[in-house]
Amino acid sequence: MVEISVFISSKMQELAPERQILFEFLPTLNTDMVQIKPWIFENDAPASDNSIREVYLEALKNSALYIGLFWNEYGEWTIDEFERASERNIPRHIYLKDVEANDRKLDLTEFLNKHSSVEYGITAKWFKTLEDLKEAVEQSINTWVHQHIIQRPGDLRARLFRSSNDIYELPEHFVGREDERRQLQVMLKNKNARVLIQGFGGEGKRKCDTNNCSYSGGDIQRHISGDEYRVITVGDTVVQASLKHKTEQFGIPVFDYEWIGVEGVRKNGIIPHIKEVVKRIPGGEQSVLGFDIIHDGSRPWTIEINTSPGVNEYTARRIVNALE
Repeated sequence: MVEISVFISSKMQELAPERQILFEFLPTLNTDMVQIKPWIFENDAPASDNSIREVYLEALKNSALYIGLFWNEYGEWTIDEFERASERNIPRHIYLKDVEANDRKLDLTEFLNKHSSVEYGITAKWFKTLEDLKEAVEQSINTWVHQHIIQRPGDLRARLFRSSNDIYELPEHFVGREDERRQLQVMLKNKNARVLIQGFGGEGKRKCDTNNCSYSGGDIQRHISGDEYRVITVGDTVVQASLKHKTEQFGIPVFDYEWIGVEGVRKNGIIPHIKEVVKRIPGGEQSVLGFDIIHDGSRPWTIEINTSPGVNEYTARRIVNALE
C-alpha cells in the first residue's frame, strides 16, 4: 500500500480540536490502495534551525493533498500555505466552520469570496461539529482517491524521484549527446559566439556544456556568477518570481527555488529588462513566458526563455536576437 501525505492547514489555536481529530482520523480511512499520512505542524514539525515557514513549506511540497480549515480568524501563514499549494498545483479541499459566522473577519470573508466564485472557484464544504467535519472529509477523500489515484494504478507502481540526483544507477553521461557536444565545441571556438540550444523542457539544454555533457558538472550556468531568478510573465507583466539557490545533496550540487514574488524583483532592474526583451520577441506581448535571469550585481542577463512547445525556429532565433 502506498503512503501519501495530506497537509492540514488552519489557524492553529482557533481550530485545534479540528486539526487533532483529522490527524487521528485520516490514517483510519479505508481507501483500498493508499495509506493517508496527515501532517500538522504541532505534531510533525521537527526541531530545526530552519525557519517555521521553511519547515511547513517543505512539508507542503511533499504533500499530495492540501486540506484547509477556516472559521472566523484571518491567519497570514494559513493564507500563505493556501497560496503556495495553489502555485504547486496541489489539490485543495476547503472546509468552513459554520458557527458564529457573523464574527468572521472581513479580510477572511474577502479571501473566501475571492476563491469561491461559481465559475472558477473552489467548492468548499461546511461543517458545524467534529462529526460533520469527519463525515465531509471522509466523503471528499474517498472521491478524490478513486478519481485521481485508483483510476491511474500505474502511478502507484511508479517510483517518484524529485531530483535527477535521486535516481539510482544514473548514467554519468547523457545518451546520444556526442554529436551535439562536438558541434558545440566547434561553434564556441569563437569566444563571442551566441549559440541557440533549442529543445523541450528536461532534454538537458543547460547540461550540455563544451566539456562533457554530463549530469555531474556540465551545467552551463556554473560558468556564470550572480543571483539566478526564475520569472514568469504574462505579456510584459511579471506575475511570479523565484530565487534559485545552489545547495548540495549527498555531496552533489542541486538547486532549490525560493518564491519571492513580484516584489522580490522590483528593485534590481529585472522588470524593465524583461519588458524590453518581451517587446523584441514576436508575439511576446501576447505570450506566457518563463525567464531564467542572472543578476551579476550590476545588471540582469537573460540566459534562457521558455516558451510553448510549438515555438518554431524562426521565433527562437528572434528570441536570440532580442537578447543581443
